Amino acid sequence: MSSPPSTPRLRLASIEAEIVALQSQLERLREEKEDILGSMRYPILSLPPEITMCIFLRYMDPDRYGRIETSPIVLAGVCRAWRAIALDLGELWARLPTIIYREASYDEGFTDPRDPLRLLDFHLSHSAMASLHFRMTVSTRFRNPTTLSFIDGIWQTLRPYCVRLTTLDLNVTHLFDLKGMAKHFPSLRRLGINIECLNGRIEMFVDAPLLQDVHIIKHPVELIVLPWNQLESLELDVHSLPGCLSFLDHTPRLRQLHINPAREYAPRVGSHALRTLPQLVVLKIGRDGDGWLLQHLVLPCLTDLRIYMLSHEGIIAIEGLVYRSACVIRTFTASFIESEQVLPCLATLPTLHALTLDGINPSDDQLRHLFFALSGKWDSEDCILPELTSLTLRDVSGGIDTSSVVEMLKDRRESPRTAALTSLSISFNGFNDSWSRDGDIATLRDLRSNGLRLEICRAPKYPTSTDLDAAFVEEVLGTEQVSEAHCLGHVSPQRV
Repeated sequence: MSSPPSTPRLRLASIEAEIVALQSQLERLREEKEDILGSMRYPILSLPPEITMCIFLRYMDPDRYGRIETSPIVLAGVCRAWRAIALDLGELWARLPTIIYREASYDEGFTDPRDPLRLLDFHLSHSAMASLHFRMTVSTRFRNPTTLSFIDGIWQTLRPYCVRLTTLDLNVTHLFDLKGMAKHFPSLRRLGINIECLNGRIEMFVDAPLLQDVHIIKHPVELIVLPWNQLESLELDVHSLPGCLSFLDHTPRLRQLHINPAREYAPRVGSHALRTLPQLVVLKIGRDGDGWLLQHLVLPCLTDLRIYMLSHEGIIAIEGLVYRSACVIRTFTASFIESEQVLPCLATLPTLHALTLDGINPSDDQLRHLFFALSGKWDSEDCILPELTSLTLRDVSGGIDTSSVVEMLKDRRESPRTAALTSLSISFNGFNDSWSRDGDIATLRDLRSNGLRLEICRAPKYPTSTDLDAAFVEEVLGTEQVSEAHCLGHVSPQRV
């Protein structure tokens, strides 16, 4: 029978056990200390996971559309806690990385053509069941084996996930077809097509019951088969405006339409039957300044009209459209309109609430005449734009008489015939009466305090003249110091 251990051995064992316990406690205290210091240095790390998830989703700028610098991989590489949150958040990975393939180069940051496919597959595998958004650009005309293998790899990777695609943008140059793509897109809502297919026709998007928003560039619209009757928003380039009318018969649910005629299109001769779009609210037309398309439309719900290079004939077409459709246009944008046509055009749109004039080149007298007409002091019994509340003058050539602007704002506020402007966005290039500067500033500040939302988009600085400079903008906006942009001679858009 063995003798009991001596008292020293018992004591030694007790000490060793206590050391182990204290070491464990010390380790826990050190971890707690680091957590506390981390939360003090980086408070965002101490936020609940639910809030961190919301911040992550905000971080994913939809306009950047999956670029590497806004990839969730960047977030996942910050720390273990963020990596765990990011990998569990399917929506974070649902905006798939933009695939860009160029001659002899691959997506920015990649040196191996397989890397984009690996990144795409990683996103897909972590997207859970979230709705997917994908954009691809292929800029090459050569059907070499590497390029064909790359494109085929994209289609093969995406095919199992096409049922979850809600946004798809394809920008592909010559000689590539879409044979490898799926033909069933039950969740697709937005489609962008800038592609020239080998076989000429695009038919794989017919089975897309939720598709509502389509953008088509370059590819002839007559060679694209889509569920036209369910579309609500359509933007497309057309080679012929008369040809554009033919497919509008099949788009009764359109609410937004953007037509951009080609620079060289077929002559528009002969008359055509009127087309009615009963639900169209927004119409944007480029390169149809004489209003040929407007002459053939009936738009009873139109409230927003945007047109490019409007001429006198186009103004007559607008007047006819309003009369024929009995529509009430509230928002109007005219880009590069002939200066002498501005007031005649506005006279045909008395119900406007918001007006944007972009790229006009008026004389000083024409600008003063415009501001006087908008002030409510017009000689005619019918006041020009009595309901106008928002005015934007963008990229106006020449100097703007700030005193005329200020007088117009003040008169509209005081006149019983006009609504006061609540929003003004304008490019100030100069003022002609330097003695009125203090009065202009005081009036603008008073108008701002009474609800005017003022945006000064550009104010070139001419140190050797009395033209508007950064100091004027500083005083109007009430800032305390001139920014670097001012010193460079430009003022960034500022909203007050």
